[in-house]
Amino acid sequence: MNILAVGDIVGKNGVDKLKQELPVIIKENNVDFVIVNGENAAERNGAYREII
Repeated sequence: MNILAVGDIVGKNGVDKLKQELPVIIKENNVDFVIVNGENAAERNGAYREII
């Protein structure tokens, strides 16, 4: 089983880049499971449904 752990995703730009690159990374590396630290994904405190 291949697990990918992604560090801190920060802000809308980080989320947009992850959405763009993650499918390619998963396919190229045959990833089975992804863990992402997304607590700073929002421009405000924490993560919220609209950003994810």
